[in-house]
Amino acid sequence: MIGFWLIHLLARPGLAIPMIGELLGAVAAGELEATIGDVYPLSEAPRAHEDLIARRTSGKLLLDPST
Repeated sequence: MIGFWLIHLLARPGLAIPMIGELLGAVAAGELEATIGDVYPLSEAPRAHEDLIARRTSGKLLLDPST
């Protein structure tokens, strides 16, 4: 899975709607999985942001509000 600028895609609804439908269908079917790089307590959101900016992470970062 890669990231993209959604705003550019939304400017072309004839292209965007079918592509987003296909993407969400693949996610719902379990065909795609996001890589979770790390989970930070919500209290450490500044550190998570610093790690992201410094490129010390890979995958998606999650903030856990329960910790």
